[in-house]
Amino acid sequence: MERTRRVDSNRPPLRDANRIRVETMMRGRRYTLLHSPPEAQRYTRYHQLPHREMRQRRWLRDYLASVSEEMDRRRLQARAGIDDHRLESLHRPRLGETREEACAVCLQDFGEKDEELRMMPCSHSFHQRCIFGWLAIRDNCPVCRSAMSSYNDVLEELHAELEQWIQVLQLRFNNAN
Repeated sequence: MERTRRVDSNRPPLRDANRIRVETMMRGRRYTLLHSPPEAQRYTRYHQLPHREMRQRRWLRDYLASVSEEMDRRRLQARAGIDDHRLESLHRPRLGETREEACAVCLQDFGEKDEELRMMPCSHSFHQRCIFGWLAIRDNCPVCRSAMSSYNDVLEELHAELEQWIQVLQLRFNNAN
């Protein structure tokens, strides 16, 4: 005897709105997390969740979207360069203190004693006018590309917070069954 599959006309349509998608960039790599309960559980969860839990689910989805927007905003800020306070905090080496003999931005020697030099946290040195111009549009060292800002630290904190919220969400969905 062959079994036929029964279609429930009251079943909600399967949409991407039922999925939770979290994307993050960390150390130059994109990570995507999709949480989508199995189809059999979706129907049960859709009809059995009390309104309060549905509001919490909507709130969590909105929260995750706002965190994603905040990460995008911070990523754009990092690409736009660094602020003046961070520029002024760069070390001012003396002429004999630098490892390099020439500026990697303009390729001119560090010959004149009255020239202002600046040293990045990675220990590469540049003319002040050259590195300030570079850092106005980028946030990394022109030689080794190490980040001037602590953007990676911010991403790691946001990623850890997202992981915690995803675990909370998964526990709520599992407890709803």
